[in-house]
Amino acid sequence: MQVRHYLEIVWRRAIIIVVTTIVTAAIVAVGTSMIPPTYEASAVLRVPTAAAGSSDWIDYDTMYTDRLLETYARIATSGPVLMQVAEELGLTQSLQVDANVIAGTELVRITAQSPDPVVARDGANVLAETLIAMRQEELAQGVETRVGTISDTAMFSLVVPAEIPNTPTQPRRSLNMALGILVGLAGGVALALVVENLDTTLYNPEMVRTTTDLPIFGLVPGRRRLFGSTRTVYNGASPHAQSFHQIAANLNAHLSRSGKTGSRRTLVVTSAEPKEGKSTVTANLAAAMADAGFRVVVVDADLRRPAQHEIFNASNDVGLSDLLMSDATLSSVLQKTGIPGIHLLASGSLSQHKGSGAVFKLLSSGKMQALLSKLGEMYDLTLIDTPALLPLADATGLVSNHAADVLLVVGRGQAHREDVEDVERQLETIGANCIGVVVNRAQRMGNQRTVRAYKHYMN
Repeated sequence: MQVRHYLEIVWRRAIIIVVTTIVTAAIVAVGTSMIPPTYEASAVLRVPTAAAGSSDWIDYDTMYTDRLLETYARIATSGPVLMQVAEELGLTQSLQVDANVIAGTELVRITAQSPDPVVARDGANVLAETLIAMRQEELAQGVETRVGTISDTAMFSLVVPAEIPNTPTQPRRSLNMALGILVGLAGGVALALVVENLDTTLYNPEMVRTTTDLPIFGLVPGRRRLFGSTRTVYNGASPHAQSFHQIAANLNAHLSRSGKTGSRRTLVVTSAEPKEGKSTVTANLAAAMADAGFRVVVVDADLRRPAQHEIFNASNDVGLSDLLMSDATLSSVLQKTGIPGIHLLASGSLSQHKGSGAVFKLLSSGKMQALLSKLGEMYDLTLIDTPALLPLADATGLVSNHAADVLLVVGRGQAHREDVEDVERQLETIGANCIGVVVNRAQRMGNQRTVRAYKHYMN
């Protein structure tokens, strides 16, 4: 489960990881291109092992030879020798060189580095020849002549002369780019985890479950947006419609357990923030309940941003606001919809009251209470589509004054943890009964499972 959780985070924050990796790789590429190339050439000297004895018996002094190898390796990198090589090559500064004894052999590798490959080659060869000349001078002066030595005139020899290198050894572009990509990936993943930790968006139903103690009545599959709004009533031959039938079954079970009948079968459908899909959920829940044999009336109490008349393709010339503000009769404002068993009470025209406290007063008025009681006598279920709870007090006034149950719609990938928690506290404060949660636009993996299960059932 933990692995899947982290994989979901990586997938969700893939853009951060990709951008971080690309930026890091680009910085490394630019930085590497600004580093001047360095060429390296190597020459190999052989230092014969010192031998002592006579023609009948020879003793090889390996310890002495090892010291001799180390001595000349140190001499090769000394300041005077390097200055002498630089003068011979016509350089303004000493050459960068290194001399190492090849373990277990009589060989010394002399390496020279330079931005110029020719200088690197010449430097290694000239330094090797300088050491050979120094050895010749020592032997000529009898420095190493010892009693019994039979090889006191042994000379250093250049075994492998340096050649012009074809490619630079520094910078290592491939290695630098590989390291840059790895560092970028690691940094991108770390940044993604930081952003994920700071982001309180609810990205899957499991996050909703851990945020609220309310039961989840159902998961509504997401739908790809094609041309603007996706508000619609889904037909019965779709996985979306089946998800609402499941929600309707859960709601029916709740109503049966609670024993609510008549005017008390009133359900407010709302959300924490706008555009979480509460209006679509209200309309489709009404369709599912009507399909189950309920007589349903949908009341559009979102007087500022009504949507139910668009979903049911009805008129909004008159409706709830006109009923509450005038002497209009209920029968004159109720509309039939294209779905049997569903009537609509649209929001009506309220342009002169937008932005004022009139909406709150209307929804919490005695006339609203009398209307809900009347609708409860006429229908098995009254579904009220209200504004989002956090931005406006409209829905709060309706719920607190008319003791209606509340169904909270949470838009996956849109709702935030703190908003859902605030709504729960707000509903608890006013004594509302929030019966459960519907997760709208459930994640794609859940959609695919729903589609597969539905196809298997239908086949």
